[in-house]
Amino acid sequence: MVVSAMIFLAGAMSLFRSVGLRRLPFLAISLLTALISLAWSVEAITPDLLAGGLLLFACSRTFAAEWPESRSAQVASGIAWGVGYMAKAVVLPIAVAVTVLAGLAVARSVRAGRQALRAVGVSLLLTAITAAPWIATLSL
Repeated sequence: MVVSAMIFLAGAMSLFRSVGLRRLPFLAISLLTALISLAWSVEAITPDLLAGGLLLFACSRTFAAEWPESRSAQVASGIAWGVGYMAKAVVLPIAVAVTVLAGLAVARSVRAGRQALRAVGVSLLLTAITAAPWIATLSL
């Protein structure tokens, strides 16, 4: 379960970086997150920590300033959401809600409706493509 703790820490650090924390607060909160994730990974063996880390990474890509324009950020967001779904099913509705809300926020703040729609579409398409094999397996 150390791998889950490391993925959680990496996802959290990615989110901390995307919101622009300065160096000292970044290091302090990253250390605290490392300690908490390590303790959590030893206490209980569940996919929650892994799903949480993937969710944090997906949020960091979705909330990144370059997400509306950057195809790579949209692709990374979609793949992270899809892999997060494979860890825990509850991530899929969260992915749809967060991605759509992020698209609405971009469309309202920048007045870039087409760009926001394209970003949402690419992210959700990649989420669906990534999650489809597991959805098909469970449906058969």
